Amino acid sequence: MIRRKVVFIHESIPFGGGEQVTINIAPYLSDRGFDIYVLACHIKNYNLKNINLVQLPNRTKSDTSDNLDFIIDFVRDNDVAILILPGVYFKDLVKIKRTTNVKVIFALHSIPLWEATNKYILAKARASRSFFKRLDWILIQKIKYEVLNLHVKKTIRQYQEVYKLCDAYLTLTGQYKEMLGKYLYLNCGDRTKISVMPNSIELPQEVDLEHKQKEIIYVGRLSYADKRVDRLLLVWKHIYRIFPDWTLRIIGSGPEEERLKLFVKENNLENIIFEGYQKDVVQYYKSASILCLTSTFEGWPLSLAEAQSYGVIPIAFDCSSGVHDILSPNGVNGMLVKPFDLEQFEKDLCLLLSNATLRAEMSRAVIEKSKTYSPDIVGALWIQLFKSLLES
Repeated sequence: MIRRKVVFIHESIPFGGGEQVTINIAPYLSDRGFDIYVLACHIKNYNLKNINLVQLPNRTKSDTSDNLDFIIDFVRDNDVAILILPGVYFKDLVKIKRTTNVKVIFALHSIPLWEATNKYILAKARASRSFFKRLDWILIQKIKYEVLNLHVKKTIRQYQEVYKLCDAYLTLTGQYKEMLGKYLYLNCGDRTKISVMPNSIELPQEVDLEHKQKEIIYVGRLSYADKRVDRLLLVWKHIYRIFPDWTLRIIGSGPEEERLKLFVKENNLENIIFEGYQKDVVQYYKSASILCLTSTFEGWPLSLAEAQSYGVIPIAFDCSSGVHDILSPNGVNGMLVKPFDLEQFEKDLCLLLSNATLRAEMSRAVIEKSKTYSPDIVGALWIQLFKSLLES
């Protein structure tokens, strides 16, 4: 059997959820006749199972002209069959299509138009920092963002260009597929390139529920526009005295870290620990009982599914189709809270903290739910997609 070569392009690996999905699915694809390569600007770990890692020459960003030439030469010299862009945009993607025969898959690893949402939230947040920035927002920026919607129009044009050039376009849920078709003004016949490809996780061999600790965890990047960990701290501020034997652990780093630590200090919050970035978060999943996510938007958050696989009960705002799919049905596979009702989030969290029987029931249920994200199930969808592209 001839082994076909598949290349993923990443800015940095390992890094976040998108990169972890590549790491999770690579062994399955390798076992079924595909050689997996990752070309990246930054490589932090060269010992990834079943992945051949290649450093891009320019480390600033992946879509520079010299990196593009390197990728084209790599595709030609190694007879690469499939090139996968997990959220990586190439301004000259047309050059790859024109000079090679490689099949290109674009994988959208968040909600459609997340870039525009992110840009708007950050612009609005900056407006509160000074009098002049507020004035600039009122007189100029607000019109650009809320009336003319220039950020949305620019993002849609970018999506349309990628969609026109790629051979397959992946979304994380069926609802995202419908949203994408709507945003790009595609009729039913034009949507044939879009496939739904959920994330996969590596399932633990065994889970010990008997030694769960009274620990709540947050796992992820500490950023404002999307993650909004400040909301979780507000909830903790109201309840930590009621549950003094519980600990909140913040696992991750990012631009909001110092601001969050300052909030904890100024409000004299107790039983909260900032663990910083952790290469391996399994130890935290093993001991934790609950995971909290207070994001404004999410694609298909790996931390929710990973938590479930270790019997950690997730609670999150019902802010997207991805979150909804993972935690449904509500009260069985996790707690879904109306966006962005902090009072209800607090009530649901307190219910879990005070009811050991409920926690035990839900821990068993979420482990079963996590099995639907196994590489065997999701990997079969990848193989089906590869075959359809290579046979076309």
